[in-house]
Amino acid sequence: MTVRSVLFRVNELLPSSSSYQRAWRAGLGWLLFTASICVSAQVSVVPPEFIQATQDMREGKLREAADGFAAAVRRQPGFAEAHFNLGLVDEELGKYDEAIVSLREALKLKPHLHGASLFLGIAEFRLNHLDDAAAAVQKETSAYPKDAPAWMWLGVVRLAQDRPEDAADALDKAAKLSPDDQDILYHRGRAHLLVSKNSYAEMFKANPDSWLVHRVLAQANAEA
Repeated sequence: MTVRSVLFRVNELLPSSSSYQRAWRAGLGWLLFTASICVSAQVSVVPPEFIQATQDMREGKLREAADGFAAAVRRQPGFAEAHFNLGLVDEELGKYDEAIVSLREALKLKPHLHGASLFLGIAEFRLNHLDDAAAAVQKETSAYPKDAPAWMWLGVVRLAQDRPEDAADALDKAAKLSPDDQDILYHRGRAHLLVSKNSYAEMFKANPDSWLVHRVLAQANAEA
């Protein structure tokens, strides 16, 4: 078995991009179906449209919820949670550009609104705006360092940026916070496999005749 085949074996174990969709759905569900009615300091009365839209969102009636939250925003433009929930629904509907606008407005009104930076980062990620996604999710991890989904998503974004070591660091933190989460463990494994693959490639490049290279080949043959 050659070094190239060892590296290929590591690479072929990496999952397809469909895993991102599974993690995205799981991450969105983390907040979408636990949304509660929160009153911003700028809002004296919760608009009735917001109350009905929140119920529609919990029941999966996303288009009705979007209409309701949009009406709530028109009635109370300073209601951060209405902008936030409108962004969540638009994100679930695949309207990422609209979601980004709403989530940014929510953060403008309430900069540390829990989850807003995370879902802004997810929307940016879905549009392949990786630098913007990383910046948004990092803001969430800074504000809520015990939030495992935020650390997981930072790892996912770092993987997409081809920064596996940074991804592994973020996903290790996520795993400490939520050690049994299957999505976290899945992406953590991907990150560490890539770190291993890159390390072996650099080792072979530096000295293809090194005894450590032969040791890797022997281990790969034994595990084949």
